[in-house]
Amino acid sequence: DVSRFRLVFSSIQQLKEAFDELKAMDAFEIIRLKNKFLDPDILGYSNISLNLLYKLPDGSTHICELELHLNEFLKAKEMSHQLNKNIRSEILRLVKGGDSEIVDQIVEFLIEELRIPRFESIAAIMGEPKLNYTPW
Repeated sequence: DVSRFRLVFSSIQQLKEAFDELKAMDAFEIIRLKNKFLDPDILGYSNISLNLLYKLPDGSTHICELELHLNEFLKAKEMSHQLNKNIRSEILRLVKGGDSEIVDQIVEFLIEELRIPRFESIAAIMGEPKLNYTPW
C-alpha cells in the first residue's frame, strides 16, 4: 500500500475511543472496514482495518489504509509469524514438497478446525460497526 498507517493502543477502550473519533470526522469517509475482533485468527489476533477516502483541496481523492491495533496483540502477532512459517514448512515436508495449493488448503483446513472465538467481550465492546458502503 502506498499509504498505510498503524495506530497502536494499550487498551481496548483507547482503541474504541479512537475508532469513534474517526467515525465522527468529516475529513475522511470510511469506505471499507474489517473488524477482526469479531473474527479473530487462530491465535486470537484481532485489529480494526479501515480504508479511508480523503478529499484533497484540488478535488481529487486519496485512499489510505489505517490499522488500529492493541499493543499486546501486535507483539503476539509478530512473535507468531515465525511459528506460522515453521508450520507451513513442516506441512510442505510432510507432503514431500507437494503442490503449494494443497499446502494452502491444508493450512486453511487446520485453521478453521482449530478456530476458537476468544474475544467475545471485546467484540461486545466494539459492537459490529455497520457502514453504508458507496463505491467511488
